[in-house]
Amino acid sequence: MRIPDELLNCVVFVGQTVQSGSVESVYLGGTGFIVSFPSERFPGSDHLYLVTAKHVVDELAGRRVCFRLNSADQNQYLLIPAADRLRWWFHPDKPDSVDVAVTPWRATRHPTSDKIVGNPFGPVANFGAVPPPMFVNDQVINDYHIGPGDEVVIIGLFTKLEGKSKNHPIVRIGNLAMMPDDYIPRVKIGNWVGESPGYLIEARSIGGLSGSPVFVRVSAAKEERCPYTNQPFPFLGTGPSFLLGLTHGHWSIKAEDKNEVRFNTTATEDRVNMGIAIVVPAYKILEVLNHPELVADRRRAEEEVASADKSTPG
Repeated sequence: MRIPDELLNCVVFVGQTVQSGSVESVYLGGTGFIVSFPSERFPGSDHLYLVTAKHVVDELAGRRVCFRLNSADQNQYLLIPAADRLRWWFHPDKPDSVDVAVTPWRATRHPTSDKIVGNPFGPVANFGAVPPPMFVNDQVINDYHIGPGDEVVIIGLFTKLEGKSKNHPIVRIGNLAMMPDDYIPRVKIGNWVGESPGYLIEARSIGGLSGSPVFVRVSAAKEERCPYTNQPFPFLGTGPSFLLGLTHGHWSIKAEDKNEVRFNTTATEDRVNMGIAIVVPAYKILEVLNHPELVADRRRAEEEVASADKSTPG
C-alpha cells in the first residue's frame, strides 16, 4: 500500500536541543503530527495544532524542546525551537489517563486567501494537516464497519535513521487487533499508572513512534457469488482511510522469556516487543482540541484576524 504524501507530511519529529560549549546537539525521541480545526467565524478557514503523546511531553519537561519538519522543496529539514514558555493542553476531564498533548501550531489559514496568518515558518515549510472529518468516531465505525483485521499504518520517527538532511518518516503496517469496550489496564503515562481508553493493534516498532498518527484503511466489502454454488461470498477491496488515533506504546517482555507461555512483564531490561500496541482513540484527541481554553484561544485568534481585516486599507 502506497502512503499518500499528504499523510507523510503531517508528521513532525519531536526532540530537544542540548548546548555543550559552542556546540548545539539535537536529540530526537518522539513523533507529533499536525491537525486542523475548522473556524467558527470563517467557513473554509482552520486552525492548526501539533498533537503528540502526553508522556513524550512529560519526558521533555524543563528541556529545550524543538520540532523538525521538511522544507517546502523537500531538500532539507527545518529545525524549529519551541517557545521558551511552550504550553501544552491535556484532556479537560482526565488529563492523567489520556495520553494526548496538544499545542497550537500558531498558524491560522486566512479565510479569503492562501495566506497563513501567524505562520512562524513562512513559505519555506512543507506540512500537511489531518482534518477532524478523518477522525474515527462511533459513526465512522458503524458506517464503514471498522473492526478487527482492518489494516493500520503508523507513520513516525525511526531513531536509527531520522535523516541527515531531511526528515524520513518510517511507515509500519499492521492490523487492528482489538477494539475493547473496557479500558485497558496498567497503562503507564508519565508517573501515572491505571486504566486508559484505547484500541489494540498488531504492528512491530521500536522507540520513537510514541505520538505517531495511526491510520486505519477500511476493508470495502461487496457481495459476490460463487460461480459454482451461486452462494454469496465476500470480496475484500480497499476503502477510505481514517485517523484511528495516536501511538501510546507497545507491550514488552523479558528477552529470555520470549518463548515461554507464561512470562514476567515487570523487568525493565532486555525487553522484546510483543507486537501489540495501544492506540489512543482519535475522539480523545478531539476532546482535547475542544478544551474550553483552546476554544477561547481560537475565538481570540479569529477576532484578531477580523480586526486586522477591518483596519487594512481597501
